[in-house]
Amino acid sequence: MDSPAPGPAAEASIDMAVADIEEAKAESRIYCGIFHGKKMIGVVSYVPSRFEFRPVDAFILLLMIIPPYRRKGIGGEVIGHIEKEICAKGRVKAIIGTLHVNNPDAIRFWQKHGYKVVGGPEVSPGKSTVYRLRKEIQQ
Repeated sequence: MDSPAPGPAAEASIDMAVADIEEAKAESRIYCGIFHGKKMIGVVSYVPSRFEFRPVDAFILLLMIIPPYRRKGIGGEVIGHIEKEICAKGRVKAIIGTLHVNNPDAIRFWQKHGYKVVGGPEVSPGKSTVYRLRKEIQQ
């Protein structure tokens, strides 16, 4: 029996990004590039409301920034913009996400931004082992 993958592939590829974009379209997710000047340095994908048919839940599926641009506040700035957009509609009460268990830097990042580990470890639909995250929204 195969064991679940502990986390993401070691390196992202163009094929992975194209597959993510197509999947996002099919699922009505928002998928955006993160740019520094004209250079694309990452991607983010999220569901602004109605995650799993719950109008009060949003979901951040993906936040990826290439290594030279990490630890510079960019990820926090992106999350801040997403949270502001999500909250502007006024209905969302929580933002949910998942996090690969083998990524301690990401665990610290999300906790620093107010997200709590509320479940897991569990095997995700993508066959990775993840924790569930949640941040309650105060409006």
